[in-house]
Parts: sequence; structure tokens; C-alpha cells
Amino acid sequence: MAKAAPVFELDRVSFSYEGGYPALRDVTMQVAAGESLVLLGANGSGKSTLLKILGGLLFAQRGLVRAFGVHLTPTTLAREDFRRRFRRAVGLMFQNSESQLFTTSVWDEVAFGPVQLGLPEEAVAARVADCLRLVGLAGLENRSPHRLSGGEKKKLALAAVLAVNPAVLLLDEPTGGLDPRSQRFVVELLRRLRRSGRTIVTATHHLDIVPEIADRVLVFGEDHRLLAGGTPREVLQDRDLLLAVNLVSEHYHVHAHEGHDHGHYHCHRHGH
Repeated sequence: MAKAAPVFELDRVSFSYEGGYPALRDVTMQVAAGESLVLLGANGSGKSTLLKILGGLLFAQRGLVRAFGVHLTPTTLAREDFRRRFRRAVGLMFQNSESQLFTTSVWDEVAFGPVQLGLPEEAVAARVADCLRLVGLAGLENRSPHRLSGGEKKKLALAAVLAVNPAVLLLDEPTGGLDPRSQRFVVELLRRLRRSGRTIVTATHHLDIVPEIADRVLVFGEDHRLLAGGTPREVLQDRDLLLAVNLVSEHYHVHAHEGHDHGHYHCHRHGH
């Protein structure tokens, strides 16, 4: 049986913002269909920029990006056939979920994507109800998105992305800024989505959630380069690597308990 083509392929991709500020340097990587990939790195290492490139919001200034086997450029995304296929297949949730919310009600926020896809009214209503129930926001349909708590806004942004039923999810710090209960809810939801067979790329600097949501981990350094990759266990047990990329302090310890489906990783800060 032939091996499925990667969903994304990057070959020596670089990107700098206005003024020459580098965000990515010579990044070569692939994302396989159906895998749950975590991009791990300190704030400012380029993870958000990479997700925007995968999502077709930014474009490589050097190097090559392919999505579903097609060279991803402004020209290809200007083609209506490919743009519709791509936007339907790939959903991106921003780090700042509030910037993603723009309608006057929770219901309208989730309905926007399905309406743009041209779904009939009944199908839109069913999809909105399903997605709000999935993220735990059922009953808040008439609430203004800007009257939600931080955790609820994060859940609403995720529901809006899921409402178009994308095969690929790009999630930027989905647990960032959440209280422990909301963080646990989002992690459990990501585990369910992972089991559904979707391709998921999650950017985070929170080590504790990595074993629960990742099949594979790529590590970015503060020099905006891809430095390492491996399984969650391999990466999280590499203390020198995590120190080098400024993800842990020198007091970082790993406790990997055999007999569980994942290890437990903690940062201990000892008084001296």
C-alpha cells in the first residue's frame, strides 16, 4: 500500500517581519495525515508564524511550502477551486482568541463558517448545536462573545473552527491563559479530537500537556530554527535540550512512570 502524502511539507522555509526581524530560519519539516504534532518552543521562537504559514495567512519568503501536494503561494490560494478546498480543510485558532471573535452572539460566531460554506439553514443549526455542546457552551447561544470569560472565549474560538469540520486543526497556545479547570477541559477535548483521526498541529510552551496531546514533537530554538524532534518522551527527557531552548529552569526534573500511557513531567523549584 502506498504511503499517504504529507499534509504539509516545508523545505528550508524562512520568514522575517517588516524591518528584517526574523521569525523562522531554514525550517524543513513534514506533517503527516492524521498525526498530532506539537510545536514546542519559548515565546517568540516562531511557532505562531509557522502556524500562520501553514494556514495560508503568511507565505514563505524563502524556501518551499506544500499543502496537500500543492505549492502554497498567494497565486495558488487566489485560485477559487484550491482556496475553497484549502479553507474548508484547514482551521486555525489564534493565540489571542478574542481577536478571532467578531460577531454579536455566540450562535452567529459558530454559524459564520458553515454559512460561508453554503450549508442549508437546517444543517447550519445542527452543526452550531453540536459544536457548542462539544465545547461546553450550550445554553449561551445569545450571549455576546465579549461578555464571555477568557476560558469561554477560547472554547468559542475552537467551536467556530470546528464548525467547518476541518480535517486539519492548527492551534496556537490553546491552553494559554486558562485556569486549571478550563485547561483540563481543553486538553480532554484535544485528546478526543486526536482520536477522531484529524491532523492536529499545536503550538505551545506548556510541557505538562505535551504527553497527552502529541504523537510527535518538534522543538524550536530562540534563534528561530528547528533544533530537534522526537516522541514526547524523548523530547521531555532531554533536559539539556529544554534548557538550551529556554523552556525549563536548571531545576527541571522528569518523573516518567512506567505502566502508564504517558509520563508525568514537572518543573520543581527547590529553595537553596
